[in-house]
Amino acid sequence: MKLIPEKAWNDFKSQHISVDIKDIAQGIVTTLIILVPESQIEAFKNSQQFQGLRTDYFNLVRQHTDEKISMPENITMHLESKENFDVKYKGSWYNYFG
Repeated sequence: MKLIPEKAWNDFKSQHISVDIKDIAQGIVTTLIILVPESQIEAFKNSQQFQGLRTDYFNLVRQHTDEKISMPENITMHLESKENFDVKYKGSWYNYFG
């Protein structure tokens, strides 16, 4: 299984982390976990920013991995509130995935 190179992943994160997106992590290759403020989750689900993130990640997966996905909608996007992440997982991806 080919994975996304670290530099390409870091560039992707740098491009997308903003005031609205606090952090991004990869689950399995076709899954993204996105941290956003609790108050913005519903609005973010329907935003152009959300769709652009999915499309950009789809292109990254297609370019760097051997995953056979045919369209951006095949990328699973999970929104997690930043507040819940900080409390429940102590702000740690290790705890989140553990």
